[in-house]
Amino acid sequence: MKAYRFRLERVREMRRAQESMARMALATANQLLSKNIELRDRLLTKYAEMPKRGGIQDYGDYVRERQQLEFAERAVALANNEVGIAASNVATSQIRWIDARRQVAVLDRLDERRRSEYRIELDRQDVKEIDDIVAARYASNGHGYIMAQQMAEVGADSGGADSGRAGEVI
Repeated sequence: MKAYRFRLERVREMRRAQESMARMALATANQLLSKNIELRDRLLTKYAEMPKRGGIQDYGDYVRERQQLEFAERAVALANNEVGIAASNVATSQIRWIDARRQVAVLDRLDERRRSEYRIELDRQDVKEIDDIVAARYASNGHGYIMAQQMAEVGADSGGADSGRAGEVI
């Protein structure tokens, strides 16, 4: 019997490469998400620390302060939006990686099942060969002939009395 060879090994290698690429894409997406979160947190901290004066002030100072606060608010909103997009990309990458990992696992289970079937068939062939060897040895040392002769005599004694063939070897 031929040595075991998984017929879909190349497909499994390709699926493993796809899984590796999906895992790298997930890692990249996670890094981008963490960078976006850090940026958003820095902008939020900066916005919270901005001076917010009240009371009577010069109109130019008021407009300048108001514009700075609005720009900071917009920066925080944009950073928050980028965090949402990055989180969405992480989720998508994670789904792709899980799917790729599942496809590899399916092929691994199929390989294990085929390998098990191969071992069972190999064991069956070994048992058959051993049975053939034992039967050949049994027949070659004369036991098989003696047993056949005794069986023929028993069969002849039981039904052969009427036919006159008692004691005849078949």
